Amino acid sequence: MLNKPKFWAKTNFLSRIFTPLSYIYFLLFICRGYFFKKRKVNIPVICVGNLTIGGAGKTPVAISLAKFLISKGLNPHFITRGYKGRLRGPVLVSKQHSPHDVGDEPILLSEIAPTWVSRNKVNGALLAEENNADLILMDDGLQNDSLYKDLSILVIDGGFGFGNNKLIPAGPLRETPKQSSRKIDFIILVNDPEKNVKLDLSIFKCPVLESDIETILEDLDLNKNFSGFCGIGRPEKFFSSLKKSGIKLKFSKSYPDHHQYSEDEVMKIIEDANIEKSEVLTTKKDWVRLPENAKLMINYLDCRIKFHDITKLQENLSNILEIKK
Repeated sequence: MLNKPKFWAKTNFLSRIFTPLSYIYFLLFICRGYFFKKRKVNIPVICVGNLTIGGAGKTPVAISLAKFLISKGLNPHFITRGYKGRLRGPVLVSKQHSPHDVGDEPILLSEIAPTWVSRNKVNGALLAEENNADLILMDDGLQNDSLYKDLSILVIDGGFGFGNNKLIPAGPLRETPKQSSRKIDFIILVNDPEKNVKLDLSIFKCPVLESDIETILEDLDLNKNFSGFCGIGRPEKFFSSLKKSGIKLKFSKSYPDHHQYSEDEVMKIIEDANIEKSEVLTTKKDWVRLPENAKLMINYLDCRIKFHDITKLQENLSNILEIKK
């Protein structure tokens, strides 16, 4: 996936040029829905997704929900597409799989709960059910109507919002807020480390829960100098969070989202960092994509979602899943 074009953030002449193609995308999206016969499985399905291309924070949200459900004695299973992975599935992610096999996000999810990579969501759900899952957490999939969802959660990146509010390719939207408004049960707004954009969410008749991305700084000496790199949806968000945490960066370098790093690229980063007398930092999502011999030379920072108040969502989950309080 390439980095988001700058015109996706704000309407300009380029977004206007691509607008006619957005109408074609819209028609194809509508027609696609008619070919799906929605299937309901015998266990609850909770979908965590977004409306835009690129990172909004949905994977940390899905991980946070899984941890809550596990703490209640439940056995959630993840289902994900496995973007950039070669396997179509359905396949249960194991320690033998690499990001080349299943993508980077499934590797992270599988550390928390059983994770199925499946382009066909129904087949993945049926296998999860056969393997004693109590419920399914779909990491992404709001635009996939093949599987009935008991709860749909929309994650919004507060620093980007809906961009220029135009559909692909004129903008970042997979579907419009109006299209999706009826199927969304909760919105989780992930605040930007710097500043949120103005958002009108009045079209959504559901609770909006605010949250922050919290960088985990355990075992990190903040007196040292660091250099950072990442290949995620919004790299500036990672670098801003480092700065906010008091980390001194000698230099920063960004790559396309889900970038597969070569040994030469990584060694060049390490060499440049050595010149600056700094240690190298990246995200955990990037770290799992590194060549094995480079992982020992590079530090990663994990992150977690910190909700301002998650009570309403937890109560809703408890009602759906009949969790004893």
